[in-house]
Amino acid sequence: MDGVRAALVSGRVRLGLLGLMAGLSAWLLVDVLPDRMAGLPRLHLFVTSLGAAFFPAALALSGPLPPRRALVAAGLLALPLAGLMAWASLRFDDVAGFLATGHPWIGLALLLGLALPFLIAGLGPGRRPTDYAVLFTQSWMIVVRFAAAWLFVGLVWGVLFLSNALLGLVGIDVIERLMNRAEMPYLLSGLMLGLALAVVDELSEYVSPELVLQMLRLLLPVVLVVVAVFLAALPFRGLSNLFGDFSAAAILLAMAFGSATLVSSGLDASDERWAPGGLTWWCCRLLALVLPVLAALAGVAVWLRVAQYGLTPDRVVAGAMAALALGYGLAYAGSVLAGPGWGARIRRANVGMALVAMAAQAGPRAAAGGGTVRPPDASDDARRAPAVADAGRGTLLAGLALVTVAASLRAVLGRGEELAMGGDLMRTAADVARAIAWPVLAVLTGAAVLDAIARRVAWARAAWMSRRELEEELRETEGHPLARRRRAPERRRRRHA
Repeated sequence: MDGVRAALVSGRVRLGLLGLMAGLSAWLLVDVLPDRMAGLPRLHLFVTSLGAAFFPAALALSGPLPPRRALVAAGLLALPLAGLMAWASLRFDDVAGFLATGHPWIGLALLLGLALPFLIAGLGPGRRPTDYAVLFTQSWMIVVRFAAAWLFVGLVWGVLFLSNALLGLVGIDVIERLMNRAEMPYLLSGLMLGLALAVVDELSEYVSPELVLQMLRLLLPVVLVVVAVFLAALPFRGLSNLFGDFSAAAILLAMAFGSATLVSSGLDASDERWAPGGLTWWCCRLLALVLPVLAALAGVAVWLRVAQYGLTPDRVVAGAMAALALGYGLAYAGSVLAGPGWGARIRRANVGMALVAMAAQAGPRAAAGGGTVRPPDASDDARRAPAVADAGRGTLLAGLALVTVAASLRAVLGRGEELAMGGDLMRTAADVARAIAWPVLAVLTGAAVLDAIARRVAWARAAWMSRRELEEELRETEGHPLARRRRAPERRRRRHA
């Protein structure tokens, strides 16, 4: 019993600290580093994308996979995703224009969400990355785990607001002052998210996606009837109203992908878990047959819009989504028309189409609307140099801080089990302090050295610029330096005379 309790406490401490580090990273990347890295926007985009991919992946993988394997897998997934974000931004004049399209973060989230079940299936006990039963179960478990965890975070904030209001009635504002600090919302939300995920993992036998799947299956007949009415009314209403607005393509794509999701939820993970011949079985079959029609109509809507107004980043993305929806539709309809065993064929098609979707998201993006990159000139370098120095110093300091946090996390996790088993609290605290002391000292020393170097470089640059400005002023008033040297003896004779 003590071993089980120690494992539970260790898991909560581990995920709580991981969530706390995620909150600290979010605060640094959102509130601190943008000003310090203003001269290096693409480096800031890379670091932000790295944090945005690593911590959600680490939190999602920490339950199904062992802790170390989860962290390594999250890092190996986050690095290429961050590189893809930085690479895609090179097709735009600046990072602001790249992010203004609204697509990059959605693409990053889709790639991350699609890759996580494959990592769990490939690195789990079975080591079968294409095992559909594992992929299906873990995909929905990730959704349920994070939904429950974020619900808990919302409840925590609700309790804090009520507690602050209650204490405010008697003139106590300690909670308000604490929450007004810029870093506290990030740190508290991250900590509570990690603890909630740990509790969800502990109750994995009771927390199941089956409730969500059953609710989605209730929508199958409704969606099938709506789609059937739409397709039946379309010949009488004509296509002019359908293709008159680009939003029609978005509606059709949303309905196509929603229908594919409902069909997948209705089929479940295997044939043994659902009854052929029932209402759900017939709804899945009929909805799979009409899915290519919705995808084709969406593709025609996008094509007509492009033919009228040309390519833009929005239309490029819409065209790719339409092609992906058509792929799902053809795979689903072909599986049904092939006869018995269509459910298993659709499951295999889901695995293949998920890989195609990841490849499409990770592949080169069209440069439509991206503009050209203007080569920097010397004046740009002169203006950006101080910002580059500040950004480099901020980046190095952030790296040293992350090393300290990692060492602290390792020390706490190494002593967490001893503390959970009833070890001496003071002795454990002393061991943790000794483990953290050297990294903290290294950070302080490194910060001092970097600050001294930065100050020296700034002084040298200011002195060089002052000398250069003086030289330019003398050139304007007294001519070229060679001419000044020739006139120097004459000036000395006049001065002595």
